[in-house]
Amino acid sequence: MDSSVPAALAHACKYVTEVGLAKRAIYNSINGSIPPENVEAIKNSDVDAAIVLAFNPADPSVAGREKTLVEGGVAGQTKGMIQIAEEAGITRPILDTAATPLGLGSGGAYREILACKAIHGYPTGGAYHNMTVSWTWLKRWKGSKKNPSKLAESLKGKDAYLEQLLHHYQGGLDGVIQAAWSAPDIGCNMIASTLGADLIMYGPIENVEAMITAQAYTDMVVLEATRQMGIECKAENHPIFKLI
Repeated sequence: MDSSVPAALAHACKYVTEVGLAKRAIYNSINGSIPPENVEAIKNSDVDAAIVLAFNPADPSVAGREKTLVEGGVAGQTKGMIQIAEEAGITRPILDTAATPLGLGSGGAYREILACKAIHGYPTGGAYHNMTVSWTWLKRWKGSKKNPSKLAESLKGKDAYLEQLLHHYQGGLDGVIQAAWSAPDIGCNMIASTLGADLIMYGPIENVEAMITAQAYTDMVVLEATRQMGIECKAENHPIFKLI
C-alpha cells in the first residue's frame, strides 16, 4: 500500500482489513512524516507488515540513517521509526535503507544494508532504482520527446563508431540509448543484491524482464561464491538449477 497522501494509506489499512487481505498487505512506509492518525490506523487494522524507512535528510551517512531508525529526530519525531512500527503493531518490518541521489549520500544507502541486517536482524532493502531516475545527467543522456538525447548528439559525425555500435544493438540508435539507460537503472539493484538486500523495489513493472535476468545472473554468481565456503542453497527453484 503506497501513497503520498496519508489519508489514502489510512483508508487502505481499513479496506484490506475489511476484505481479508491484511496479511498480504505491506504499509509503505513508516517514516519521519507519518502522522499520529496513520499510526492509529495501522494499530486498529490487521496489517502487520510495513516498510520502515531510514531516511535522514540532514545526515545520509550510515550513522544518520541508524539515528532515524533508532532515535528519531526526523520531521520532529521523538521516537525511532522501528519503535513507531512496533507500537503500531507491526511484527513483520522490512527496513528500507532510503535510496538517495548520487552526490547526496547514495553510498550510505548501500552500506546501510549491511548495518541494518547486522544490528537489527530484520529483512532489509530499498528502491535503489530511484537513484538513477533522479540522476539528471543520465536523464539528459537518454533524452525525451521534448529534449533530444545528449548521447545521440555526441554521436553526430562519428559515423564509423556509430556503425560499429549498431552491429550490437537491436533497434538502431534507440537501442543504444536504451541500453545506456538500462545499464545503471538495472545495475544499481545488483549492487544491493550482492550486499544481501532482501527486498528490491526495482521500478515500474516494465523493468521486469531486464531485472529478473540480471538478478538470476547475480544469484548464481553469489551462490557459486558461497559454495566455496561450504554454504549450499536448499531452494529447488534457485536460478542455478534452472539456467545452467
